[in-house]
Amino acid sequence: MNKEQYLGALKKALCANRVEDIDDIISEYDEHFARKLSDGYPEEEIAARLEKPEIIARQFVIEPGADPYRRRGANVFIKTGVIFLDIILFVLDVVLFAFIAVFGAAAAGLTAAGACVAASGGFFPMPVMPAAARILVGVSALGLSGLVAVGTIYYALFVTQINRAYFRWHRGVMTGRISPPLSTAPRLGGKLKRRLRSVALISLLVFIAAIVAAFVLMNISAGAFEFWHVWHWFE
Repeated sequence: MNKEQYLGALKKALCANRVEDIDDIISEYDEHFARKLSDGYPEEEIAARLEKPEIIARQFVIEPGADPYRRRGANVFIKTGVIFLDIILFVLDVVLFAFIAVFGAAAAGLTAAGACVAASGGFFPMPVMPAAARILVGVSALGLSGLVAVGTIYYALFVTQINRAYFRWHRGVMTGRISPPLSTAPRLGGKLKRRLRSVALISLLVFIAAIVAAFVLMNISAGAFEFWHVWHWFE
């Protein structure tokens, strides 16, 4: 059974059981197929590892006289444990998302400092060095800011994906609903992934080339390997 056949059978089973929110359920399984396909799994193997569409559809059936807002899920002890886990995750999330702000601020600061140093020497005292070397140091800071920015984006996507995977698991435990598990690794579109890789590679090359060139230039200008002593940087 391939992807189209599986999703078609699942939709048919959901309709037969008069399940609500069919489009949302189909979307979850479609996303699961897309993620596994990007990892190199064939459609037939992905479908074979999932529950049969009839079993999935039956979990949404509400028995006559039952509370429509209450589904079968884990027992009270497991649910209590999950609630405590929610509290821990909330605290952890505050820390994880705070790091996103820290990394983003670092990228912005490096960008501002690099542009300032490269353009005019900055609005703060600069060590003695040739103008060309100062420009190269500023350019290297710009390259480093690009690396930090790409790393921040990947980190933010990773934290977001971890939360999505946890909340899907949480819903399954609390409601007894069978859903395909989400990977903790973020799935990026091909164009976005290529652009981020290109920015990271260019930033890395710029950073390495500029910092090495600045180091060599300052050695030549000072006439000594330890140029910082010649120019009394730390005095």
